[in-house]
Amino acid sequence: MEINECDYCGNGQGECGGEPICDCPCHREGGQGQIINLTLNLTQHTATPDQVQAGVIDMDPARRGELARLLTFATLPSSMEVRTRAREIAELARGFVTARGLNSSRVMIGGAPYLMGPLETACARAGLGACYAFSVRESAEAVSPDGTVTKTTVFRHGGFVQVSIPS
Repeated sequence: MEINECDYCGNGQGECGGEPICDCPCHREGGQGQIINLTLNLTQHTATPDQVQAGVIDMDPARRGELARLLTFATLPSSMEVRTRAREIAELARGFVTARGLNSSRVMIGGAPYLMGPLETACARAGLGACYAFSVRESAEAVSPDGTVTKTTVFRHGGFVQVSIPS
């Protein structure tokens, strides 16, 4: 069994009956490190397992820290600060995509509503198509021995809503 390191995830890839051991998107696609149809996560939260299965990837920890800093507003921002942060986030994403040699130009955004419009525009100007995650709510009720009912809601990834920027 030959083990190679994946350029995307850093995990070893081994052949076992022709199937890769690593389950990262590039190996699932059979791409020998060619990453296809990935969506870069530009939200505060790391990608969920469902999103990872759909091809969403997170930035490395250093860039995620910078992303979190840019997405967080501790005080009331001016419109200039919002536009500047949006541009910096788009530049951070473009830099990550370029540095990793990814075949991706789509980013998943989400967060403060006042940032999303400027971020959509900044991403488009950087050559990155923005989309939002669509979640399906699944509720379940469990009856405890004492008769109380606990209701839980799980949000499952249901796809992406692509942003259209008017020309």
